[in-house]
Amino acid sequence: MTPPRDPLLELEAHDRGRDPALLARKHDRMRASPFAFLRGSCRLFYEQLTPGSGREPLVWGCGDLHLENFGSYKGDNRLVYFDLNDFDDAARFPATAELVRMVASILLAADEVGLTPKDGPGLARDFLEAHRHALLQGHARWIERDCSSGIVRALLDQARLRSRKTLLAKRTVGRGLARRIRIDGERQLEVDVTIRKRVKQALLNTFEGDPDWGKLRILDVAHRVAGIGSLGVERYIALVRPRATRKTLLLDLKEVEPADAVVKGVRRPHFTSEVERVITLQARLQAVPPALLRGVTIN
Repeated sequence: MTPPRDPLLELEAHDRGRDPALLARKHDRMRASPFAFLRGSCRLFYEQLTPGSGREPLVWGCGDLHLENFGSYKGDNRLVYFDLNDFDDAARFPATAELVRMVASILLAADEVGLTPKDGPGLARDFLEAHRHALLQGHARWIERDCSSGIVRALLDQARLRSRKTLLAKRTVGRGLARRIRIDGERQLEVDVTIRKRVKQALLNTFEGDPDWGKLRILDVAHRVAGIGSLGVERYIALVRPRATRKTLLLDLKEVEPADAVVKGVRRPHFTSEVERVITLQARLQAVPPALLRGVTIN
């Protein structure tokens, strides 16, 4: 009989090669609660997932369905949406796989925020019933701001009212071409000269010849720290100014690794790269994707 594998050794092997300092932050955050551990161990979750009956249809999904992977954002049409917002692990798997992960997150998060023992299972049943109802209808309906309420309405209003100037004031210092990213030691960290040059060159190569983004001026680059599961992969925030618009903007760049949502016996479809996988499935699964969703090759 094959001895059971040590889950901690599995996690260590999965994250090998990531930035050590950021990896330490990931482990600290995972220690905070069972829900945080679930968020940071997607690969381990799927490896431990008991295979289904084999009769479940295969579906496309974000791969890491849990309560913290929903949020509000502006789409490339500048309208505000509340939707899934993380597609690093988007893949194809049995229809029940993500439902199990979502229910697990509801039960763990309910306990974490102090709800009663009955609240968690009740919320999980509500989720499954809503999912069943959407399947019977044949499509999911987007949450519109005018008919939303509670925290979802607050998030939609926040995204709608947030201006570019407000975001720049929060994340940067200085003015004009002298503006730089605010290094706060928590969400934005300084990068060395080599990384700065690599990211700048990659952006210049990506937008070369673009009528709106060509001749891009890159003012600054910093590490971006966000989430739990992906902490330690290369992730940057770039402060840029397209000469066509003369508006200073922030771009988020995130390294894509192979999907963790791997279910035994399910063949992975072919994509030319992991980036193509994420972009293709995000465009397919989100109501409307965010602006400038595209691949950038660094080195």
